[in-house]
Amino acid sequence: MPAPPITYSRRMTSSSSAARAAHNESVFRELNEQLGADTAGAPSDVRGFVCECADISCTTVLAVPLGEYGRVRRNPRRFIVAPADGHVVSSVEHVVERHAEYWVVEKLGASGDLAEELDPSS
Repeated sequence: MPAPPITYSRRMTSSSSAARAAHNESVFRELNEQLGADTAGAPSDVRGFVCECADISCTTVLAVPLGEYGRVRRNPRRFIVAPADGHVVSSVEHVVERHAEYWVVEKLGASGDLAEELDPSS
């Protein structure tokens, strides 16, 4: 059963809030990288990945094909999130792909720069 929708405000205007959001998303990305490492030799099928939204308390698990997750990860500014506006912080990121099971967001400006800095593969 999917997690309930996030009900707090997703507007972020200060640079410290944007930095916190980028950091939180990077924490989830690192977790997903570790989960994906165990399946590196597996066939390209669907895996469960933790939503990489800015909400550190989000526990939504997304069904994403392993190859698709790897493709998204090649761009350090991009993250997978649950397919709902409540998982997108429009002041620091925009949706670049919409799939039924997940969306891909790309960090903008300073948040994108920080996402690149925090990317474990950079």
